[in-house]
Amino acid sequence: MKRILVLLSIMLGLSFGEPVFVNNYYQLETKEDLEWFRNSVNNNTIGYGSNAILLSDIDLENELWIPIAAGTGGSGYTGTFDGAGHTISNYYIDSDELGAINVPYKQNIGFIGILAGVVKNLNLANISVTNYAIGDRKSTRLNSSHLATARM
Repeated sequence: MKRILVLLSIMLGLSFGEPVFVNNYYQLETKEDLEWFRNSVNNNTIGYGSNAILLSDIDLENELWIPIAAGTGGSGYTGTFDGAGHTISNYYIDSDELGAINVPYKQNIGFIGILAGVVKNLNLANISVTNYAIGDRKSTRLNSSHLATARM
């Protein structure tokens, strides 16, 4: 049903706003849902302890990914992000590009910048991480238990 609504919204140029919220979890089914969740956590409009579950694989279409809890300088993301066995794919993280958007985004690079909560059952594929700075040295680091085709 939601896919029909998404297709209809694209054809009519409409936006349905936030994803469905069920049993204390935001239901993320599309790229737009995931980006809404990330932006809402980062802007603290839904709180850093908000929970999410993926309902399908999501292709980010080779876009720059701004991490969830990027550059917060605080405790970070404290919710639960349940991938439900699905895959988020085709994105890149570049510290220099993130810094051009918002200087604090240069720190804490990853799918989630600062993690104080739980990430489970999540697969990440076809990810590129570049220009990660530690002090005055450049390096890259990426941690994932379910990772395929990462370039660093």
